[in-house]
Amino acid sequence: VQTCALPIYLDAIALAKTGAKVHIADVRESISPTLLAQVQDLKIELSLSSSVIEASGSKGVQSCRLAKLNSQGEVLSMGPAITTELIAMSGGFTPTV
Repeated sequence: VQTCALPIYLDAIALAKTGAKVHIADVRESISPTLLAQVQDLKIELSLSSSVIEASGSKGVQSCRLAKLNSQGEVLSMGPAITTELIAMSGGFTPTV
């Protein structure tokens, strides 16, 4: 899940409650302590200051790669490929996603 807004966290939490393995990449540097506690309780992986930078697959998404971002949104480093079947994305009210 790629985001910079609260609403998609609710979707990610709902997915995790069904048993799905969820990883959230958020371009923001921090989230509220309450939301962080919910994410941690459900064992959702969280990458702050990060963005999905690449998706790969044939006839559907099979993996994605995250990038660590600085406060200006510039790529600092690339992360490893993450196996996935779905990428959900929400920009909320911010045009950076």
